[in-house]
This record gives sequence, structure tokens and C-alpha cells, in this order.
Amino acid sequence: MERSFTKPVTLKIQPKDEPLRLFFDALLAQDNSDNMASAIVGFIEPYVFKMENYKRVAETYSRTIVSQPGNGFEAMIARWSEKTVTAIHGHPDYAFYYCLAGRIGVEHFMMEKSGLGRISSKIMRPGEYYSIQGKPGTFDNAIHRITSLEESLSLHVYSDDPSKGRVFKADRIPSSFVTVQQHLTCPRSLRPAYRCIADRSAYRHVRHC
Repeated sequence: MERSFTKPVTLKIQPKDEPLRLFFDALLAQDNSDNMASAIVGFIEPYVFKMENYKRVAETYSRTIVSQPGNGFEAMIARWSEKTVTAIHGHPDYAFYYCLAGRIGVEHFMMEKSGLGRISSKIMRPGEYYSIQGKPGTFDNAIHRITSLEESLSLHVYSDDPSKGRVFKADRIPSSFVTVQQHLTCPRSLRPAYRCIADRSAYRHVRHC
């Protein structure tokens, strides 16, 4: 069975990752998300990320802060324990996330007249990423839920404090992803390509498996 959401543990980056911190300090200090995804991917693709460098926290995930230059932007690395499921939540106007290791189930949602509705579901694998630009000053952009299908590592970049993101009740929306014993597959009917949604959040599916 999937686990109920447990609050993550936030940590500071270790000295061994100083080149990573210096890169993001310089990039995020520009305070501009234009072309940010391509710059991030170009830097991190040859970079060696070791799972053991990031703290494992049972039944949840750790957030290792890579950079917070003081302008609202944040870069962090999440290490996920297997079968951790987050709440359904929104984000500030810019959000980037990249799977570094493992497999991560991502479900995306949008607000409809009848309430919150799921629009897509995908299993992300290493090297896959999303770059999403939404509406400035709002925190209900890129609404999603993450399920870690195994021990995983991911990189996240936000244009503002992600803890401000709106959290949604999801009692009536079970996860798309079944248990590990059932191979954690996702129904094909829940795998549409990304699309623009009423100009609130422009979902740009940068790389597809």
C-alpha cells in the first residue's frame, strides 16, 4: 500500500557538492527563468550524482538545499524513500524537476468547474525532466502528486518558496500508480502529452521517454 504523506526533512548541501552550489548560485541570481532549463540540463547531465551523498529518511524524502540566492529562487535535491506519496500540491510560477536516479511517478492535475481533475500521469526515469512556466504571483501552478516507485533522486528548481504552494485534499483521487507488488504500472489512458491549460500553467513537456 502507498504511504500517507509525511513532512520532508530539509538539509543543507555538503561541501563535496560545492561545484553544484556555485553553478546554481550564479544561475539563480539572474532572477530570470528564460532558458533556465537548457542551462541546468547542460550542466547536470555530465555531473555525477551519488545517492549516498543525500540523506535517506524513512517513509518520506529529504530536501537538500543546493542554492537560495535570496531572490526567491531555490534549487534542491530530493532523495525519496520507496513508496513515498506526496500530497497533491501547486507551485510558484516557475518549476523545473529532473529525475536523477530511480523511478518517480508524477500525476498532474488542473482545477475544473467540478473540482480538481487529473489530466496526465507518467513514470519519470533518469534523464527526463519538466520545465513549467505558470502565472507569476500565484502558487497553484503545475499541480501534481509524486509517488516514488523505488529509492530515487531528483533535482527541483523553483522561482519562489515551494512551501507556499497550495495543498489540495485528495481523498477522492487515489494514486494512478498501483503497489510495487503489481509492478507500479500506469494505465495508458492516463498518459496524454502535456498541453497548455487555460493560460494558467503552460506545461511544456521538454523530454519524453
